[in-house]
Amino acid sequence: FRLNRILVLDIDAHHGNGTQEAFYETDKVLYMSFHQDPWDFPGTGFVDEIGEDEGLGYNVNIPLPLRTGDHIYLRAVKEIAVPIVRQYKPQIILVSAGLDGHYTDPVAELSLSALCYQEVYRILLDLALEVCEGRFVSVLEGGYSLNFVGKIATAAVAKMSGIPYTVNDNVPAPSKHVRIQGEKLIEKVKKAQRAFWNLD
Repeated sequence: FRLNRILVLDIDAHHGNGTQEAFYETDKVLYMSFHQDPWDFPGTGFVDEIGEDEGLGYNVNIPLPLRTGDHIYLRAVKEIAVPIVRQYKPQIILVSAGLDGHYTDPVAELSLSALCYQEVYRILLDLALEVCEGRFVSVLEGGYSLNFVGKIATAAVAKMSGIPYTVNDNVPAPSKHVRIQGEKLIEKVKKAQRAFWNLD
């Protein structure tokens, strides 16, 4: 069994610059990263970084505004990741599971809830069943909220195992300004990726 179409989906709050660099010129790996605005750190992961040579169109960056919150994040997953994954039809889905986007995390500033992570895993696991016979690997990369990282990781493993489990959590509401920024960013990503993927 040879893998020629691998999806690496990175949900760490910071852009995976090393992963992007490793696969920037190949179409055998689709790298997709959901992260906070990278101007401050690491300085990579902008919308126009779309791959080169054979990898052109196989690099998708979604650099969300600070304090994005659940609604915009999940909208980006549903409107960008889901249709692209369905079209790419990866043979396996690998998740870089940085859990530092939680609103209590002292390092990052995405302001996500634990419920958002549970929903992301539900969506991705459903996609894995649909496109690659459930082949799905998730690797824990980070998360610095001692009160929540273990709970979120447990919820993710429970989803992968088909075991009922939920984390009670608050859902922070983003400001109107941030919501508008997020909506514009989603449209900007779609515009950049429409040359390669069918996106509404």
